[in-house]
Amino acid sequence: MNGETIAMETQSSSGLSEENLCYIVSQGFHFTDEKSYLALITGPKFRCRHCGKQAAHHKNLCVPMEL
Repeated sequence: MNGETIAMETQSSSGLSEENLCYIVSQGFHFTDEKSYLALITGPKFRCRHCGKQAAHHKNLCVPMEL
């Protein structure tokens, strides 16, 4: 992947749209849309300081830091 952000159409219980991996994985996104999930994590450039998940784009992490 080239570091693109994939827009997620998910809603948190507060009604706010969420794009971070912590939230979408907790909702089963990695099972329901495996292809899009893999696009988010392939070629990671960032890691979340909170949960340790890695992603290609910083917007998909709660507390991102560059790898």
